[in-house]
Amino acid sequence: MKKVSITVRLPHHLVERIRNACYATPGLSFVDFVDESLTICMDTLEEQNGGPFDQRARELIRGRRIQ
Repeated sequence: MKKVSITVRLPHHLVERIRNACYATPGLSFVDFVDESLTICMDTLEEQNGGPFDQRARELIRGRRIQ
């Protein structure tokens, strides 16, 4: 399976909680935690949507959100 790198900014307290969980859980890496968590979240969203989301018509706008 092809993998890609992304950069995200998360609240410090959340990152620390994830690091603590990974440290305390043998065999669980940070990447594995994020992969599994996002998969669970996407499964839930797609279930609520009645199936997978339609393919987007264009790429997402990159950069910071406009406030």
